[in-house]
Amino acid sequence: MVHYLQNKYNGASERRTYRAVGMSLTTFRYASHSQDDQELEARIKQLADDNPRYGCPRIHRTFRKEGRHINHKKTARIYYKVLGLAHRRRIKKKLRSCQARGNSGDSHNR
Repeated sequence: MVHYLQNKYNGASERRTYRAVGMSLTTFRYASHSQDDQELEARIKQLADDNPRYGCPRIHRTFRKEGRHINHKKTARIYYKVLGLAHRRRIKKKLRSCQARGNSGDSHNR
């Protein structure tokens, strides 16, 4: 539409034409820099399947050793959200009570 108006009004400037239409010039000229992460997703999935004890930080360190310099937040986003791998959490051990150990309740107070 803008190029049509430029031709109609004898080569009006691009900036003036976009202003008349009500559109920002930077919006029109924007070029996306998104990258395809299919290869990265496949590698994370392979590492997670081959090494079930590897979590996200360990997989990120493996990438660094392989020579891939990827932001740790991107690695985490793919690991947790895209691939749906679980957050691995440590389970705290429960402390046994005195009675379960065979002591009477007041022997530790003496």
